[in-house]
Amino acid sequence: MNTPNNEMTAPDGSGSARRRVLVLESDRLIRALIVEWLGMAGTDALCVVDLTDLKAQARACDLVLADVPAPYRAARRTVMQLAQAIPHTPIIAMSADITAMGQAARDALARELGACAVLVKPFNQQALISAIHSVPT
Repeated sequence: MNTPNNEMTAPDGSGSARRRVLVLESDRLIRALIVEWLGMAGTDALCVVDLTDLKAQARACDLVLADVPAPYRAARRTVMQLAQAIPHTPIIAMSADITAMGQAARDALARELGACAVLVKPFNQQALISAIHSVPT
């Protein structure tokens, strides 16, 4: 959780920086669950529903988790533009639309979007945390 002065602190109060993750997920329940899981893992989450200031918010984060539903080209385009705007901030794409397509399809989607990985929905807390920890800080 952010402290009143917006500094990030570790859950043990040590003051060491916590990882900040920008969550782009339109489903309110999934978004709430992701935020809860991230918080339990000692990670701060910033959720974005309104995309007007997305690039500035993404620059303030260490990682972006972005839902990319296949039928919505606008969502894919947004993630691709974000990857170009913040090339040093890793993006993990989340999608339920490639569940049965295998690793080659996930790799192709990641390349297309400029993402470092694709997390297949539905996923559990362990898969989410593993994906985040696989991205170097």
